[in-house]
Amino acid sequence: MAAASLYPCHAQINTDQVIRVGTNALHFEDYLLSIQYFNQAIQAKPYLAQPYLLRALAKLNLEDYAGAEEDASRAIELNPYITDAYEVRGVARQNRSDNDGAIADYKHALTLLPRNRQLLFNLALAQTDSGHYTDARESYRDLISYYPNFANAYLGRSRLNSLCADTLNARADIDTAITLDPKNFTAYAMRADLALQRGGKENFMAAAEDIDRAIILNPQNTGMYINRAFIRYQTDDFFGAIADYDYALRLDPDNVPALTNRALVLTELNDDDRALEDYNRLCVINPGDVSIHYNRAVILARKGHYSQAAADATAVIEAMPDFPGGYYLRSDIYRQAGRSSAATADMNRARKLADRLAANPVSSEEVDQRLDRVRKALSSAPDDLVPSEFNTVKALETETRVDEEFNNSAIRGRVQDRNVAATPEPRLEMAFYYSPGEISENTLYFKEIDLLNATRRLRHFIVVTNALPPLDPETLEEHFHSISDYTSYMANHTPVAADYLARAMDYVTVRDYENALLDVNRALALTPDFTPAYMLRAQINHKLGALEAAESTATGLENLNSRLSVTTAELADLETVLTLAPLTAPAWYNKGCALLDREDYTAAIAAFSRAAELAPTFGPAFYNRGFAYLRLGNLPLALADLGKAGELGVAGAYNLIKRVSR
Repeated sequence: MAAASLYPCHAQINTDQVIRVGTNALHFEDYLLSIQYFNQAIQAKPYLAQPYLLRALAKLNLEDYAGAEEDASRAIELNPYITDAYEVRGVARQNRSDNDGAIADYKHALTLLPRNRQLLFNLALAQTDSGHYTDARESYRDLISYYPNFANAYLGRSRLNSLCADTLNARADIDTAITLDPKNFTAYAMRADLALQRGGKENFMAAAEDIDRAIILNPQNTGMYINRAFIRYQTDDFFGAIADYDYALRLDPDNVPALTNRALVLTELNDDDRALEDYNRLCVINPGDVSIHYNRAVILARKGHYSQAAADATAVIEAMPDFPGGYYLRSDIYRQAGRSSAATADMNRARKLADRLAANPVSSEEVDQRLDRVRKALSSAPDDLVPSEFNTVKALETETRVDEEFNNSAIRGRVQDRNVAATPEPRLEMAFYYSPGEISENTLYFKEIDLLNATRRLRHFIVVTNALPPLDPETLEEHFHSISDYTSYMANHTPVAADYLARAMDYVTVRDYENALLDVNRALALTPDFTPAYMLRAQINHKLGALEAAESTATGLENLNSRLSVTTAELADLETVLTLAPLTAPAWYNKGCALLDREDYTAAIAAFSRAAELAPTFGPAFYNRGFAYLRLGNLPLALADLGKAGELGVAGAYNLIKRVSR
């Protein structure tokens, strides 16, 4: 194990340091790495509750809900007063559909923290999911009385009201949530859903406005494009609908509702070739869907492919032998193909089935059984020849559920918010590994680092990249061994600055930023003009500053002043790099990123401009400069830079252009 090489025996483990580094890795979403650190702590001191709790949280993020529940239970056994463990176990149980168990955990935690916002909120969600609507309503009442400005409480209660068919109060709660939090994606999605359920042109227009806002806040949500396409179709904007389906399928190429709806609209537009492509794809994804075979048979027959059309019609008949529409369809195909006797036989069979259905309507229970059998919902009357579900463009029932919260300041590595807004491209980092881009290079030249690599004093070449890959346990173990080897070497030799930098890079790779900072400082003490060390120290200070900012946010203290303070040390080191090596494009780019964090957009633009001059094919510099121009309200220059960034391979630039150009 990696731990064995770094810490030869249990007595030598600094458990607090191991847990702290593991928590740092958890914050940066390196869940597998964080689990390794927590494993070390548990092995050394199995009586500590904290590493079990933190490991439970890492497993929760990896969707190992059973493992998370087990670790949280162990933490509770060791310390029954650790409230966070009940919360984590409650969330794990909710994800395993054990809502009653989750309710018990939340209620117990509330005996220790009776007004805790997240616990009350999660309790109300679990009570709603378990059907305890009266209890849920009481929980929301208490939550809102304590926290009247908590937008998600109103969204949760809106969902409860919708389940109780109280759409008027459901809409009122969503309106309140939007007033409190105008950038809440879920609120706009929920309000759009309510409007879609009502139907009618006026409601469709209101839904479209909310979906537009939701897309701006979360442009990667496929369901929003599908539902906007539905609205455009209902208002006869067929080509607008196709455009939205096209974009949804760019985001999710195998999305069945988008493929199905696009195929139906294309069929209506007589674009049979493209519709057939969609149906062919759907048959691969979901070969048991009867409606796909039915609709594809219609198009194949229209194109004169009678043999293939008859095969699809036969598939419909085999799945639904009592469905007259299948026989009518095949009869028509046989007639067009010149097979008169076969066409007559199918027509007679279809008429007999239709007469029987008219005389003996099927019960709803029988219909349900048929639905299960053919894996397709049928909503038409039993005597219809073609079920309406076969050829009706539909809106998507979007998942607008309000998720459980984990904002407790004691749990820094909380589940990340799924609804993220547009953000700048990330900083460049010194690293041993990078993910090659499909259409653009993700590294940038740094002369001084190239010279350092040429000395071969480091075991791995350093690259400068903003595309770090996830590392597997074997690779991480290699760097734990490397740290141990460097430590042994420096104990018996006089180290030089490059040795400390090399070990610092190993520490950075395993997310131990505090020890990395110590080694970089040692390197600079030996060689004060060591340019790569200043670049690395700026990177480490940014990481430590991000952790500090996360803690401030969790405790409600995050503000502009805190953002200014966490970038000061980083900027100082970047300025030193630029004094020693003024033509270093990565330093100019990272300086621009730091200035963006400080909301000094004019200075950021100047830094990105210099980076773009020195590295004219580096797309992120143009993207971030465009982002800064957007913040200053200069749309023409922003669009020019975003267009250049897209040209250079920053795919997200095109999405941002689309959003800001509306």
